[in-house]
Amino acid sequence: MLKTKLIDCGGGNISSAYNALCKLAPANMQVAIITDADALVDADYVVLPGQGEFGQFMQAMQFDGWIEPLTEKIITQGVPFLGICVGMQVMLEGSVENCPDSSKPNQGLGWIDGVARVLPSTQKLPQMGWNNLNIAKPHPIFKDINDGQDVYFVHSYALLLEADNIPETVPETILATADYGGTFAAMIGRDNYIGMQFHAEKSHHTGLKLIENFLSWRP
Repeated sequence: MLKTKLIDCGGGNISSAYNALCKLAPANMQVAIITDADALVDADYVVLPGQGEFGQFMQAMQFDGWIEPLTEKIITQGVPFLGICVGMQVMLEGSVENCPDSSKPNQGLGWIDGVARVLPSTQKLPQMGWNNLNIAKPHPIFKDINDGQDVYFVHSYALLLEADNIPETVPETILATADYGGTFAAMIGRDNYIGMQFHAEKSHHTGLKLIENFLSWRP
């Protein structure tokens, strides 16, 4: 029996993600919410949902001892991983959210190059609502997903793709983009891990199909 572990480290958004995973999991898969990093040991898939402030989210992960076991499971062992909303942003090198000095961002997991920055001030923040998902490159996660379908966002920070200091390596990890006063990464990924800036579990058919595709993914 395959096991999908849904991490609850105080970041919220657990119940809706759990319900979606349970609905979409194949017959040979169990879904469990975990609050202890030791429970990652037998995980076949790992999902990290999150909402709220980046720095507080990372502090909670560090305080509760998630960082090293999660890195071992995902980076070393290669278990498929899905980060949702702030759970995607912590995959980055960091975020400038609530940082007095934007040149010294809060540190993330560092799995993907780039830093989350505030969306353009010309737009109402947070972005809260539906936006087009523009597929940037082929990936199994997009099985039966059409370019331009709508997904549901709630965020003020993102990996902006028009920033002056964006690393050259970032475009290689961009799976999909969206536009809100400028282009930002809606989905990122490398090897066995994927991040979604939007709330897939609240994105109706498109989001649920993406989750279903993740649960059948064999990277």
